[in-house]
Amino acid sequence: MADSQSQKPTIDTRETLAALINDKKIEIMDIWRLKVRQIDSAKEMTDPVINDEIPKLLDEVVIELQTMENHAPKSQSAGKELQNLRPQAVNHGEERFKAGFSVTEVVREYSLLREIIGDVVEKGGPPLSGSCGRTVHRAINSAISIAVQSYTLEKAKELRKRREENISFIIHDLKTPLSAINLAAGVIEDTIVSDPAAAAEMLQLIIRNASRMDAMLQKIIEAEKALQSGIETKLAARELDLWPLVESVVEGMRSLAMDSNTEIVDLISHTATVFADAPSLTTIFQNLISNGLKYTSNGKIILSSKHHHDYTECTVKDTGDGIPAARLATLFTDREIDPNKKGSSGLGLSIVKKAVEAHGGKLKVESTLGEGTTFRFTLPRMQRNFEAER
Repeated sequence: MADSQSQKPTIDTRETLAALINDKKIEIMDIWRLKVRQIDSAKEMTDPVINDEIPKLLDEVVIELQTMENHAPKSQSAGKELQNLRPQAVNHGEERFKAGFSVTEVVREYSLLREIIGDVVEKGGPPLSGSCGRTVHRAINSAISIAVQSYTLEKAKELRKRREENISFIIHDLKTPLSAINLAAGVIEDTIVSDPAAAAEMLQLIIRNASRMDAMLQKIIEAEKALQSGIETKLAARELDLWPLVESVVEGMRSLAMDSNTEIVDLISHTATVFADAPSLTTIFQNLISNGLKYTSNGKIILSSKHHHDYTECTVKDTGDGIPAARLATLFTDREIDPNKKGSSGLGLSIVKKAVEAHGGKLKVESTLGEGTTFRFTLPRMQRNFEAER
């Protein structure tokens, strides 16, 4: 009976604990930030970003202690913290997801707060036990539950968005080899009797582009597996001779260039090397050449390269219509559609930018109306830790 009575907080006990936590709030936050900075995702954070909604949680703990009923059964107050703590816990979960925390790290920082409150209370006041202890633990447990739910929801939204983007990119990327295959099939039909050599060339074009489509589909399968597990797809980078890869792309697109009477000139140095992912690099050149063909007729698309100590600069220059200055600032934005081009998806240049940056490179564009457009991008010449730089 005496033990039961000791578990019932007096008004003095509740107010003493509430006042102690309120008075020691700055000390609690100082200790908590120091310990949270030992979490990998928080090491470089500023104080305000680390704090986020945690000071509000401490305020709610103080309020709960001040207003809890002396003899209220657990069932009467168990849900109250959820209502009061929900807004800041939701925000905290969202912000920690954006900051790159893992869900384990989110739970860890709340657990650290619980430990620190217990240590501070033990040094300066009555023990954190009985109903008072349950009130503090319920508040923190409720905050953990809501923050984790919020974090998980944000992660699900992000995965869904990435999956939708991947599908859009896939559809766009498949257009180029499909167009080449369809065009080559038409040439074969027209020349298989009169010009067997030309038909044979078109057959090789179909084989090359079918292989590219197969490689794309394999990459799609890998990307989908990565999305389901929440792991980023890594670049399969290796040292490459640049000219053979680019020449293969050019050969696959010469027939498309014939429709606009445009010449594709491959001036890539035979000694140029890069450290890159071959499928991604193929996509970069395919999209830049395809973009040039849309805006160039009776002209040229010139591909060139320039050696630097640790990187290679690649250039794709066309003599086409050029790009209005107003569009240059948003040219690489997802779904930035040219209103003057029917069927434009607005994805091609966005894909290029993401692929270049995934390699640690930079992409720039220069354009003059009526004279043409030049895209320049850099690629490393030696192995780099792409995953660490992203």
